[in-house]
Amino acid sequence: MIKKFVSLLICFITILSISTTFATPTTPEVWNSNKGNPSNTGYVDKETSEKVGLKWKYFFTGDMISNIVAIERTIYFIDRNGFLYSVSEKDGSENYKKRIETDREITGIDIDYDNIYVTTTTRMTRRNTTQSVRISAYSRLTGELSWKIDYNDTAFITTPLRVGESVFIGLGKLDTTTMKTKQGSLVSLNPKTGSENFSTNIEEEALAFMNSTLTGTDEVILAQTVKITSEGGGGGRMRINMNPPKLVAFSALTGKILWQETPTDENMRFGTPSIKGDYLYLTENAGFAMGGGGPGGGPPRGREMTSWILKIGLKTGKVVKSMSFKNEMFGSFSPTLANDAIYINSFIGNIYSISYELDKIYWTKRLNRFSQLSELISSKNFLYTAI
Repeated sequence: MIKKFVSLLICFITILSISTTFATPTTPEVWNSNKGNPSNTGYVDKETSEKVGLKWKYFFTGDMISNIVAIERTIYFIDRNGFLYSVSEKDGSENYKKRIETDREITGIDIDYDNIYVTTTTRMTRRNTTQSVRISAYSRLTGELSWKIDYNDTAFITTPLRVGESVFIGLGKLDTTTMKTKQGSLVSLNPKTGSENFSTNIEEEALAFMNSTLTGTDEVILAQTVKITSEGGGGGRMRINMNPPKLVAFSALTGKILWQETPTDENMRFGTPSIKGDYLYLTENAGFAMGGGGPGGGPPRGREMTSWILKIGLKTGKVVKSMSFKNEMFGSFSPTLANDAIYINSFIGNIYSISYELDKIYWTKRLNRFSQLSELISSKNFLYTAI
């Protein structure tokens, strides 16, 4: 099973890398953590060969890897055991393999021409209840540590986002005694030194929670915040309540909050936004409410499960249009924005082709269940993924 999983991932990696081969930029093109172009918007307009296929396989220990990033015909990822890999796109040969973490959980990575940026959290155990998150920068060419920063008394951190002149991270603090969120922060760091450019705090809300991911351009950074409260229940049990999550836009230059909106009044989790022009496209998932009454914190019993895709004004945060999907789940997948349509794969195995006006579904295809890493990649005529 693991070998099949690895093979599928490497096939996916190969497709990702091939897509860069047909572009001829004057500077190296970087495929960042949230697919798409170097601005991490999720919008893909590149063409790929019609004869895409498996070029090679690269096997490694463990059953899970981080998100994949690529630059200059080289791909990078981290496995669950904390090894950082640099692998040639040409033939799958290994440039280096370095153990960068031993007792921390990998949140995600991003990349630029100089460094690979990695965010991690402590592994919470009975013996270790310390809350600490970390961002580290490693030389892209050698894998050696360039700098690192630890944030103590902090429970959550997002995948790093490298755009403009900054590396952005979102942080979240949690009071483990009362199980209430204390503060969320958007932090802008100097990519070369790790020194802080600015930090913007939001009181009582966590900016990084449940694998939330930053998205942005050179002008705006999008984040998801959530406020958690708790109250005593019968039999000494604690009831945890999660307020409806907010979508927040920050200035990428100053950190100023441009707008905060709650697109819906339900306690559902968002996916990762994708940006095209003056609009962002966002999925909202059913079944992620905390304290909702259903199994696993899902919708209350007897309530129909419905997920949504939202079209939102990038400058205002206001919902322009929405489309609902009954008995559907999108997980953390972000919409893939191609020239002709919006494509989205659901966590249970459907692919949808949707108009940009969210007024029609062109087609739906049912496949097997997708891996949580299997984002769709789009070219002019094809979609690529792994199942």
